Amino acid sequence: MTPQEIAQILSHSQLFHGLSSETLSGLAGTGEILSLKAGDYLLESGQPVPGLLIPLSGSFQVSKKGQILADRIGRGSFFGEISLFVVTMGATASVQATHPSSALLLKPKSLQAWFGKNADVEKLFYKNLSAELARRLYSTTTAATES
Repeated sequence: MTPQEIAQILSHSQLFHGLSSETLSGLAGTGEILSLKAGDYLLESGQPVPGLLIPLSGSFQVSKKGQILADRIGRGSFFGEISLFVVTMGATASVQATHPSSALLLKPKSLQAWFGKNADVEKLFYKNLSAELARRLYSTTTAATES
């Protein structure tokens, strides 16, 4: 998959809203593509998180302690954002491929080095990330109070 093809996929994610195709192609070039078979884990609860993971193809299921939290997660989503905040805790949930799938791995050091060359992009990226994390927190809090 070329950086341009990856950029096209990234452009559909709220995380990268407002970033140009050229910028996204450059970002894609800093990552590593992971290929998974159905049943392979992208993340395992409690285990170290290698970096920000963005589904490129296939689908994933998110679970915690045997309970499915989200099913059929694919393009436009992301996992492993905790790794961007130099937090040493492990993954808070497991993410498993439900079909043959691929994901882009952006390691924190590579991403920070890239931001060093693209400082204007860093601000927008973290603004988008903050908005998505706030949405997730709101959703989780609302679901917990309705139970």
